[in-house]
Order: sequence, then structure tokens, then C-alpha cells
Amino acid sequence: MGRAAVSLNLTPSPVSRAIHGLERDLGVVLFERRYHELKLTAAGEAALTRAVEILAQTAALQREAKGDTYLSPLRIGSTPWAPNRYVERLTTVLGDLDEPETNVDLEMSSELLHSLRHGDLDIALVHLPVTYPDIAVRELGRYKFVAFRDASTEPFHVSELRLRDLAGRTILTLPSNLQPAPMLATRDRLLEAGVAAVNEMDLRDVVTLTARLRKTGEIMLGTHSEDTPLSRLTDTSSLLATPIADGEIDFKVGVAWRSRDGMNLERILRIVNLLRSEAGSLDEIV
Repeated sequence: MGRAAVSLNLTPSPVSRAIHGLERDLGVVLFERRYHELKLTAAGEAALTRAVEILAQTAALQREAKGDTYLSPLRIGSTPWAPNRYVERLTTVLGDLDEPETNVDLEMSSELLHSLRHGDLDIALVHLPVTYPDIAVRELGRYKFVAFRDASTEPFHVSELRLRDLAGRTILTLPSNLQPAPMLATRDRLLEAGVAAVNEMDLRDVVTLTARLRKTGEIMLGTHSEDTPLSRLTDTSSLLATPIADGEIDFKVGVAWRSRDGMNLERILRIVNLLRSEAGSLDEIV
């Protein structure tokens, strides 16, 4: 509430009164009120989707009334943990469609989705799955994971791993706050498969990954892909890698946008369709 008031150059009290007035007019409760916290109710989630479009349409009407016919650049975001190929492909598509030049905001997927839902971004490259009903997605690539281990660690006796083959082992992953929804879903699947524990690595320790695995005997889940951040930050060439079988971990990258975007939907769909046609079938990020 305080941050909303600051952005409106108001104190919190009139903002709070306005929200109460809106709830009274609509006949629904928009926020679940907790101590120092507001959380949208189901009615509030539905109102958010419409409110974002109402504000966008109002801003467009104001520009038209002033005779402003300039095509505004789309506001684009990407997670820095996506492979470089997708940002490069998106930049190429924007140029092919003669879209106005724009910058790409780099944020974690959770922040990008928040910005999309609140109308601060128009399109974003994020990790999937996305569970918001007002956000549409198009899959672009699927990660093929491997289990990295030090040569001194007890070997696997299969050429391709099912998650059950990791039972009793300690698994190391990147921090879940980087991409909460898919990473927490992966964590749950690992625990269901019987792994002893799932530890999250501090990003500051990525460069010492090899030494950590040698010391702890943990198993690190990652990919061999050379255009992912993990490969750029650490050398995995001395580690042994065993592929994880297809279908065991559902972790994809794709493009997301507001499904009810009344201002830019046609432009966004042209971009999305060209992105996917450029990719053909889903990329395998190996």
C-alpha cells in the first residue's frame, strides 16, 4: 500500500479509502488483508486483469487525443538464466518485423511474470510452467538434464537415469528463487523419488562447483549446453555426467504474454508465431 501511494504521490490513507470504495462499488473483497501484507483474492485477480487493460486503453486514448501516432516499442523482458539463443532469436524477429528498437529487461522469471500481469511488460522469455490463467505461453525449448558427479562418488549402474535411481543421494540445484515454479516442482519430484535431500547452491559458490562435489559427494543437476549461465560460470569438463531420461524432469523455456492484451496482442502474436516457426519443433537444450 505504501509503495502504491508513493507512485501516486499520495499518502497511504487515501489509497486505502479508494480501495475500500472500489470494493464497496463492486460488491466483492479484492484483497485478503494480513499484518503488513495485502494478497489478492480470486475476485482481485480477476479485477487485476481487467484493470491493466483499462489503464492501457486509457493511456492510448490520451495519446491519440494529443495526436501522438508514434508506435511505442514493446516492453520486453527475459530471464538471464535462459540460453542466449532465445534472446538472440527474439532480437532478430523484432528486427525482421520492423518493430521499434527496445531494450530487454533482465529479471528472474517470477519478477517478469509479476511485471507482465501488472502491465509493466508486454512479452517475456521465462521458464515454464506458468500457472497464471491470464498469462499465455508458447514453449520454445526443453531442457535435457544430466547428473554431474565427481569421479570419486559412487557410480550409477545405468546409462540413463530415472529419478528413482537417485534415491538415497543428495542432490544439488541452483537456488529455487531464480525460477520458483519449475524449480520447486522439480524439487518435489526428486523428494517423491526418494532422494536423501535437495540442497540449493549459493550463486557465489558456482565457480567452485567442482571442488564442492568432490568434497560432499552431491549430485548436481544441470545441462551441457554451452549457452546457459551454468556453463559460462563453471567448468564441468572434469565431472562425470549421466543423462536424465526424457520425461523425468519437466523444465522448459518459452515466451509469455497477457492473453487479454487489448493494445498489442496482434503484434505480440506475430512475434510469437515467428519465434516458434524459427525454432520449428521444440529445441532440445542439452
